[in-house]
Amino acid sequence: MSNPDLYRTATLVVRHALDVKPGEAVAVVTDSGRSPRIAEAFMAALRTVGAEAVLLTMFVREGRKEPPEAVRAALERVTAIITPTTISMTYSDTLLEARRRGARVMTMPLINEAIFGRAGAVDPDEIVTLTQALARRLGEARALHLTSLLGTDLRVRLGGHPPELIDGVCRNPGDYDQVPSGVASVLAAETEGVLVADASVSQVGTPTAPIRFEVADSRITAIEGGAEARLLRRILEEADDPNVFHCAAEIGIGCNRWARHVPSNEFSMEGVRAHGWVHVGFGDDHTLPGGTIRARMHNDALLSDCRLTADGVVLADGGRLVVDSLGLPRT
Repeated sequence: MSNPDLYRTATLVVRHALDVKPGEAVAVVTDSGRSPRIAEAFMAALRTVGAEAVLLTMFVREGRKEPPEAVRAALERVTAIITPTTISMTYSDTLLEARRRGARVMTMPLINEAIFGRAGAVDPDEIVTLTQALARRLGEARALHLTSLLGTDLRVRLGGHPPELIDGVCRNPGDYDQVPSGVASVLAAETEGVLVADASVSQVGTPTAPIRFEVADSRITAIEGGAEARLLRRILEEADDPNVFHCAAEIGIGCNRWARHVPSNEFSMEGVRAHGWVHVGFGDDHTLPGGTIRARMHNDALLSDCRLTADGVVLADGGRLVVDSLGLPRT
């Protein structure tokens, strides 16, 4: 990926998403597992707007979402935080506390140069319009039903929690967003049934065979499939925390037509944003709107080709978002 492409995305984040002001204190937090050129692009973009920016680089902290003490201390003194990291800081108490203090936070777990470059090619106005409309539909719904030809049949009762939307706008104190943008999700109250993930699953990436989750009383009771299913089951069991099996921490739908799913041994954060693709979260949800479950990890399962209905209305089908169901005015 060329430096101009990286700089273009960094500039979009700094100027459009975060609206960084001259003299504003900003921290860029990265780690040894991500390309340093992404952090460098952010520092260059921050310099052009006159921000007082600092770059913090830490080692990859496997299985630990909280940064080291030196980073936590530095984040207490800034009003905007950008985190291109390997281990997601999205659900960390560190960033939750920073947001409570009024800091604006942009996270980008597992970002790489290719994804970062593509994120700068989106139409930000289209992303905002679709994401906000999708979030409204999820916020109004009482029940979701997720099905697929691979055997998914997951019924979800919603509890009236406000939806979470990643629309690429993060301008008010305490706001949070991500790169890439274009996904809306909502916390489930109860889940029951079967979930079959074919595209990507946290901890194992793209599976060679679909991973089948059995869910009863909002808890994963069985994980079946190939080698990746066995690895995932072992990772969850070794966490020694029953709450890592809590399901579903969230149900989300992507609406970014520029986003791609690239098979990898890392979870496809970009695939989560793909137009009409659905992901189901499990484990920790306490930083999500309405969430109360604390667990040692938050994981996601991504489905490429499924149907999601909200109160009987189809929102996504066959890997495409049904835009006409969002109630947008025709242009």
